[in-house]
Amino acid sequence: MRTITSDSVVSASIVGSVLFCFFSFAALALTWEVGTDWGSFRDHAPILVSSAWGLLQQDSSEWNRYWMQLVAGGYRIDFILHMSVPVSLCFALTITFCKMVYFSDECTQFAKHLSGPKLFTGKQAYLHAAKQLRADLAGGKHVGVSVHPKVTVSLEAETGNLVVMGQHGSGKSNLLKLLLLQIQSRGDKLLVFDDKPEYLKFLFDHKEAALICAPDERSRTWTIAVDADTPETALMVVSQLIHTDSADPLWTDGARLVLASCICTLNATLKTAWGWPELSDALTWNHETLIRNIQEYYPAASKTVVEGSRTTEGFLVTLTLRLSWVHTLARLWPDRTHNPFSIKEWVNGESPYKIIIIPNRSEYSALSKPLCAVFLSLMTAHVLSLPDSRTRRIWFCLDEFASLPKTPAISDWLSKGRSKGARTLAGFQSFSQLEDIYGEKMAETLVSLFTNVAVLRCGSGGSSARKAAGIFGVRQVERPVVTVNSVGESSTTYQRQEEPLVRAEDLIHLPQATRHGIEGYICLGGTNSVYRLRWPHPSITNIAEEFVPSKRLVGQFNIKTNRRRKRNS
Repeated sequence: MRTITSDSVVSASIVGSVLFCFFSFAALALTWEVGTDWGSFRDHAPILVSSAWGLLQQDSSEWNRYWMQLVAGGYRIDFILHMSVPVSLCFALTITFCKMVYFSDECTQFAKHLSGPKLFTGKQAYLHAAKQLRADLAGGKHVGVSVHPKVTVSLEAETGNLVVMGQHGSGKSNLLKLLLLQIQSRGDKLLVFDDKPEYLKFLFDHKEAALICAPDERSRTWTIAVDADTPETALMVVSQLIHTDSADPLWTDGARLVLASCICTLNATLKTAWGWPELSDALTWNHETLIRNIQEYYPAASKTVVEGSRTTEGFLVTLTLRLSWVHTLARLWPDRTHNPFSIKEWVNGESPYKIIIIPNRSEYSALSKPLCAVFLSLMTAHVLSLPDSRTRRIWFCLDEFASLPKTPAISDWLSKGRSKGARTLAGFQSFSQLEDIYGEKMAETLVSLFTNVAVLRCGSGGSSARKAAGIFGVRQVERPVVTVNSVGESSTTYQRQEEPLVRAEDLIHLPQATRHGIEGYICLGGTNSVYRLRWPHPSITNIAEEFVPSKRLVGQFNIKTNRRRKRNS
């Protein structure tokens, strides 16, 4: 449980007194003439005020005269009822209001805040966030997105990136949807890796969004020849298409060089007039053709591929196993000129689309995951080569951090892209997921690159809740300690303590997401504060189907089905 600070007590006392007087006056005015004929409240109010003032000055003469008139008129019981009932109800209403606003979920142990971040809940959080935004705007900053319907950050604070942590079912996607809707309406550029997938249903507009999903009929065709047009970009592409085997990197590194040599050969011989069918054919070149092309067009790998070498055979086997899906893309994207799309042209403003959506359908994840890693790597390289800008806004959204293979470019995107206009929305379920992919130290580094952090309900197992609570920091408080001696005399001393602003238990025991909303904590960089909020579910209008099978995909399925029928007959 959290402590009641002296600031909360003072604020509650002032606000409560004002509200109690206002509610009481309004209630008396509305009910004064109910069941009586003793005149309007307007006639009695001046006498009541002067009587109360006289009593405060220890002069009861005015009150005695008024009371005798009430008794003489037979209104004693009426007066008692008309005063006690409304005033009691108003008192109870005021106490309830102050408890909900200032002391919700808090104990009766008082503490004085000395230093460190502060925790604000509910309306207190809204008021503090509004005050912070006014200060930012007065300092020359601009209005940015709303991380909550009542909490808006500055445009400059967006570059601090936002990560949302919470166990499955805690409501991460709903919080990200709230932000994605704003990004879409603002017309910002956005690359989304849709893991569920669920975002494309409300983001995919044929005029504004490009879908990169070969098995989907609506997909654009990625023109790899345009984006991997140099040896450097070719190496960048192959490093994401073939991920390093940590146990024995020799085979994957060799396979990368072979693939890079194939791409460089196609670039040298066909310029940009090649696509996935040509790359698929290149992967089936015999040893003689492969060696000749490497020596002529990519001599840096000439020592890697040697005819008759078992090591070379291992490279080619690894290449075949890791890139079997390239042949699938060759069938689904046979024409490079049909709905072409280039990530380089998109970053440079040469594409009409604002949004790129890469859905991760489970049955085609072997296609979508490496493609997203490549797109992120290429986007990072191109964005970082641009001049600094305060008006450029390019977002990357990754709703499940652990669903994307290890991508070194994400670190550069988060750490170096701020001055270029790069922004990130990400989510993950536990620290252990990130540590499995990036290692403990690198995972910690990645999370530290997010200055805006929201934490929803966490699982009780593992150390994720403890690590998440540590993000919110610690504060120093001064708490009274009462001691009683043997003769019953009491004395009060004040003890300074450091305590976590949010405990791991607070995160573990957050309520599950319901139809009323999602509860959690959020820390916004530069505010020295943490807010406990309830996010309402965003209003979503779906405008697109989740999946429209490609005609080529359906055709292949029908052929297989017909063959089975013939066999069965």
